[in-house]
Amino acid sequence: MEAVMCKKPRDERKEIFEDTRQIYGMDRRLMDSVSFSKYNQRVIAEEVEVTAPEDRYDAPAKVLVSQKRRLRKYSRR
Repeated sequence: MEAVMCKKPRDERKEIFEDTRQIYGMDRRLMDSVSFSKYNQRVIAEEVEVTAPEDRYDAPAKVLVSQKRRLRKYSRR
């Protein structure tokens, strides 16, 4: 455990990257998921209006904000 504590952040990130790359190369399901995600990404410009299809949702969204978060936000002003 001490060896892990002494690693430099850069070396640790490199090791994590290498482990991830190795896992990715061996897991077909993960590779398919990443490929699907990359293929289906879209860039939507700021000036483009996006609306959901009419039959997608049963009811309008309900947005709930906790009292704690609301107080925290207004106390920062």
